Amino acid sequence: MRAFDSDDVPEIDYPCQWTYKILGSAEADLRNAVREVVTGEYILQPSNTSKTGKYMSLELVLTVHTDDERRGIGQRLHAHAAVLYVF
Repeated sequence: MRAFDSDDVPEIDYPCQWTYKILGSAEADLRNAVREVVTGEYILQPSNTSKTGKYMSLELVLTVHTDDERRGIGQRLHAHAAVLYVF
């Protein structure tokens, strides 16, 4: 069994459907963040809510055409003030 390390890069055939999970504290703010970052068509749906209700996540599904596009969307979402974490 081989341990995962930073040299492991997934082999992805583009274009493909990609899913991001976006964590934040307010659904409306997360939806606005996605509208500001993503152009084109996407599916956005609730994913999970913390036991206390303080945090929630949305699942964002869209088609990406290149590795740069996939990484760029993730970076722009992560940089948005409403987004605590992207995974």
